[in-house]
Amino acid sequence: MTDLERIKELELSEEVAWDLIANAYGGNWDLAPIKWRIAAKRWRDTYHVSILVHSIGNKKSKVDEYKCKYLCTCDQHQYRKKPVIIEAYQMTPVRLWQYLDWPDWLIAAWNREPGKGSIWAETPHNFAARLVIGTLEGDHIVQWNDWIIRGVQGELYPCKPEIFEQTYEKVI
Repeated sequence: MTDLERIKELELSEEVAWDLIANAYGGNWDLAPIKWRIAAKRWRDTYHVSILVHSIGNKKSKVDEYKCKYLCTCDQHQYRKKPVIIEAYQMTPVRLWQYLDWPDWLIAAWNREPGKGSIWAETPHNFAARLVIGTLEGDHIVQWNDWIIRGVQGELYPCKPEIFEQTYEKVI
């Protein structure tokens, strides 16, 4: 069955269901119990509208965003990161000891007590140990070569090198 045939079959079954709902209570929904009216409106806004969108080739200009968000074929589920500038520092075992090269925000995080917004050695007094970052979601281990990112609101979090390369580019 082609997509067009499926849409036409779906349209027919949906139209039959819609006719039953629309004509219930003699077509006067004010006579229906409130729970029934809410369910019928939800069905109409979710399923009946999807037929309109399918049958017009997903032209979102014909359907408002509220109705469009319920459709699985709608491309509203795709997002692009906004072009924001973050600060980042790639932590390696060598760079751990080159703290004079660290950015000011990373030095400040190192000098804070362990917790949200700070960075510390996993094992105190063992600087060969891994580092830990206190993020908004809890404590995260920084593996060597991970990037330590300072986000737009000053939050800190680690990022794997391969993810960093796919997501960010150097600001010139």
